[in-house]
Amino acid sequence: MDAVIDAFNTGLNLYRTRDWKGAMSTFSGALKLYADNELCRLYLERCLRYMANPPPEDWDGVWFMTV
Repeated sequence: MDAVIDAFNTGLNLYRTRDWKGAMSTFSGALKLYADNELCRLYLERCLRYMANPPPEDWDGVWFMTV
């Protein structure tokens, strides 16, 4: 489980620096270690959305849910 947590933390840091592809690779690696990791799945989805529609330049990492 330590490897999964480390991978998630690395992915989160990449996500926060807008390295969507790097974050996705890291989150995917964490899912290979622990397939039931819903948090990694959630961040993978967010990366895909941000790749298609990047957040504004002043983005602070916060995700806003929309309907």
